[in-house]
Amino acid sequence: MRLASHICAWIMLATHGLAAHAQAPVADLEYMPPIATPAYPTGTGPVIRIDEAHHNYHTLDGRYAAFANLLRRDGYRLEASKAEFSAATLAGASIMVIANAEAAQSGKVAASAFASAEIVALRHWVEQGGSLLLVADHPPFSDSATALAQAFGFEFASGVALIPNATGQFGPLATFESGKGLTAATLNRGRLPAQPVDSVMTFTGSAFRAPSAAISLLVFQEGARSFPLGPTGPDFAGPGTPIAGLSQGAILEVEKGRVAVFGEAAMFTAQRGGPDNQPMGMNAPAAKQNYQFVLNLTHWLSRVAD
Repeated sequence: MRLASHICAWIMLATHGLAAHAQAPVADLEYMPPIATPAYPTGTGPVIRIDEAHHNYHTLDGRYAAFANLLRRDGYRLEASKAEFSAATLAGASIMVIANAEAAQSGKVAASAFASAEIVALRHWVEQGGSLLLVADHPPFSDSATALAQAFGFEFASGVALIPNATGQFGPLATFESGKGLTAATLNRGRLPAQPVDSVMTFTGSAFRAPSAAISLLVFQEGARSFPLGPTGPDFAGPGTPIAGLSQGAILEVEKGRVAVFGEAAMFTAQRGGPDNQPMGMNAPAAKQNYQFVLNLTHWLSRVAD
């Protein structure tokens, strides 16, 4: 079982008390939240491409299928991106989504999933008006995305980012609420008056430092810590590193383009796993507003809300 699958099993175990052999989650294709007024008529919206050329843990027809289905229902056109990034392969896309890319040399410290030429091409594409959504969980994914994130001024903190619950125990879930870590004023307005978001849930992941020009949307509060990653999950042998003030989600305008960086991937999709087929992601009972957050973020990236 891959390390990412071990983390998913740990989430299921810690959240639902499932057996330790819980299976890695798969996309919940039955998840269909309401979209009262789609942003675009079906199949006429901007093109969103999901990266599949960098050993991605999340792909268009795989674990990000629910994410893709949600945005299709909002009118966007979804495509897989199966080639290395260049001016030619980025042409025609309005939004590029990179979710949990991994370096081919998995396990090597700070190995980048992206060649230097790809990073230059992505930076130039954004500057000319493209929108990038970069999502990178705990290591190895945050390590694999470090060089690309740094090209836009973001710095990932290595480790698994967690917040304590009411009893002081660190678990896999984090809830960001208005006034308590959720500062998404730009997104909370929504496209319509009925679309505000005041609560977002994430499922482990990583923390990062955002550049001063960025707007942090999800901010870790006092008590949050980052723990080293062990063979099957976070290593709680030590006290961990304080991460209060660091981000798990932020947005940035870069010349004509826009960038959104997030340190957690499951929040953007709907999955089920474990012996009891438990939900994780947008379909989780306590994450009811996540899907609207995803829509609002995508509207910002595509400028439909401007």
